[in-house]
Amino acid sequence: MSWKNFLNLLQRPSSAPLARGSDETAAQCLDVPAEQLALSESVLQTAVRLMAQDSTDTAAIVTAYCESLTRFAPRIKLAWVWFGDRDTQAIRPQYMAGAARAYAESLVIERSFLTRLGPAFRSLNGIGPQEYEVSARSSFGPWREMARQHATRSVLALPLGSTEPGKCGLAVFYADTENYFSQTGIRLFEALAQLFSMTLSKAARIEGLEREALVDALTGLGNRRAVDLAVRRSDTAAASAPLGIVLLADLDHFKRINDTHGHPAGDAVLREAAARLRACVRGSDLVARWGGEEFLLLLRGARPDDARRIAEKVCQAFRDRPVQPEGVRPLKLTVSIGLAAWQPEADFDAALARADAALYAAKQGGRDGWRLADD
Repeated sequence: MSWKNFLNLLQRPSSAPLARGSDETAAQCLDVPAEQLALSESVLQTAVRLMAQDSTDTAAIVTAYCESLTRFAPRIKLAWVWFGDRDTQAIRPQYMAGAARAYAESLVIERSFLTRLGPAFRSLNGIGPQEYEVSARSSFGPWREMARQHATRSVLALPLGSTEPGKCGLAVFYADTENYFSQTGIRLFEALAQLFSMTLSKAARIEGLEREALVDALTGLGNRRAVDLAVRRSDTAAASAPLGIVLLADLDHFKRINDTHGHPAGDAVLREAAARLRACVRGSDLVARWGGEEFLLLLRGARPDDARRIAEKVCQAFRDRPVQPEGVRPLKLTVSIGLAAWQPEADFDAALARADAALYAAKQGGRDGWRLADD
């Protein structure tokens, strides 16, 4: 959304006609023009802050938006925002502010037949904005809690758009007055939702670019830059970081595959090797393509006995099952491995050199095996 369209949205009429009956009582308690002025000021300040924002801390930025809204309009007891994958199975508020913040911190909306009909998942499907009545008799259990503990009477859910494929979000606001959002003007909240959308889409785009810069395009593993980042982070946490192991794995006789069957077959072998390496390590370990047919694994917090088991597991994973690229007969593939201990505050390049020397020893010893550096 352009800034011109955003300002046009703010300038459009925002007040809605009041319903009769019980709503008239609520209207008497609500100074609609004053409330609209407060909301408009909050939205405009948020827009100015966005244009002048240098920070890349998305959580701080969006939380500040929510805090600004609940500060200018105290009748809004809670504002929370979620942004992520469109096919998510659960929504957990990520950014929040207001007197009822504790409610959002514990809220989890699991995707189910019933919740797909509710405001959260309907908003993810682009339906909205929608205002809902809240009371101690609401069918949604958490809303009953909000009504009892925070005198919540209305909820507004709005979808957040995204310029990033597969991404979307929603913003949800809770007020202590019946039909609060209809009375003050839903378009003000749509303008705020557009600010959220712009901020979160930009953050998702930057995150995607950063992630691509750390990934090897062929195998989907980390690259040398990812290893460098992991090492620097380990150095920062060196005081509490446990011993680790650097593991270098090299595919045996890989050049023969390229020379005999061509580079497409070689690429297929590298992708399969990446998948097998991932399957052999723990969730806390980093697997990266170090170059060509060589892979580097950082085994965080691993002891020599752990490293030996993982090294043998890797060798077995290649030894026991041939690789079969499309259009090529099954290819027997083995791997040679060198390991070296590494303490995060110690010189990583020195540990890498020891692992490389151990890898060379494994090659010289007949391949299809591993060696642990004499540390």
